[in-house]
Amino acid sequence: MRRVDLDIVTLRQVVDQSIDEHPRIGRMESDIGVLKSDVGTLKNGVASLKSDGIEFRAELRRLGLLMENMESKMDKLVDALLPAKHRELQMDLLE
Repeated sequence: MRRVDLDIVTLRQVVDQSIDEHPRIGRMESDIGVLKSDVGTLKNGVASLKSDGIEFRAELRRLGLLMENMESKMDKLVDALLPAKHRELQMDLLE
């Protein structure tokens, strides 16, 4: 058997040499870096938007409960202050 000495070349060395020989590849690598940064920014924006949406839904639920509570109190007030005949008319006007 014949022994052959080979230079061990890493993949990174091949890539670096290719980039040096072809500037367009270097620009593409730079563009990829920018895209990765943009994707990271977008992910942060989406997470923030999702959090804001959750807070908004909670606020809507709270306001809904508040409106139900106000409606209940108005019904009690109408019942206490108005006779039965006027109560129906008043409820129709409120709706």
